[in-house]
Amino acid sequence: GDARFGYGGDAVGGGIYIACGDLLCAHLVVTGTRIAVNRATGGVGYEDYYVNFDGEGAGGGILNAGRLALADTTIYANKARRGGGVSNICGDAVCGEISGRRVHFIGNQARTENIWGAFAGGLSNQGLVALQDSEIIQNLSSGPPCFIEFTDAGHYAGVFNSGVMTLTRTLIADNQGFDGCLGHPYGVVESRGGGVANAQGQLALHNVVVTENRAAVGAGIYQREGGDTWLENSIVMSNRGHFCVGICNQSGRMTIAKVTVSHNQAIGRNSGRGREDADGAGVWNGDQMEVMQANIHANSGVVNDGFYPSAFGGGIYNRG
Repeated sequence: GDARFGYGGDAVGGGIYIACGDLLCAHLVVTGTRIAVNRATGGVGYEDYYVNFDGEGAGGGILNAGRLALADTTIYANKARRGGGVSNICGDAVCGEISGRRVHFIGNQARTENIWGAFAGGLSNQGLVALQDSEIIQNLSSGPPCFIEFTDAGHYAGVFNSGVMTLTRTLIADNQGFDGCLGHPYGVVESRGGGVANAQGQLALHNVVVTENRAAVGAGIYQREGGDTWLENSIVMSNRGHFCVGICNQSGRMTIAKVTVSHNQAIGRNSGRGREDADGAGVWNGDQMEVMQANIHANSGVVNDGFYPSAFGGGIYNRG
């Protein structure tokens, strides 16, 4: 499938579009299916950089506004500006609902062809999502090429939640958010949220592994704008970024119980927008956090350029 519109037109649900009307919401059950190489892009071609910033481009593989059940299904190499793999949205009256078992989000991409950023390479949720025994791996989020001034970054490479989401026994690995114009003279826009990101939503993570994800800020788990996250019986390890790396709570409430946080790495740099200290390689907290029976070890802050950024709080950095 390929849903493409230029000059400000929305393009949604490149592979599957599940609608919800005033009286009836569609209900779709998908089992043993491969949903691959679909696109929902808001604009076409380099000429649209400054024109097409109204085009959303959501749900490269699936856009759901109704009810969707997935089982033993792979969502692979789909592309959109928002929710490269799947976008679960809210309408005027109701929000989309997704349940899934053994669902594989692999190699999907959030990508924009204008100056604004892209987000949620694997899965974007505004409604209700519950996944079990699944994997979210090798998804990307990136902005446009750097020859355009003031381009935004790619955010929330793996998962973005602003609704209610529960992930159980799920692998979240090797997802990557790309900075906007890294090293460009107009400066860097930092990518945020490599593995899982939560903003103003409710996020519960049970028996998950979050590993080998990359983003400038919040490479493993990232929370902002008053979200509420519960993380238990899980592993957050070997994620890489510039600061606030493994578990990053910039705003909101977060509870961490029986979690191992290890071998995450913060690499300080001078980004062109000022010094970025390599702080909080393991856990970084700027709001409300409770840590219980956790194992936090072997996280490190690294300083490797000539601008002398500092490195504090390799295990936990608590900002007052």
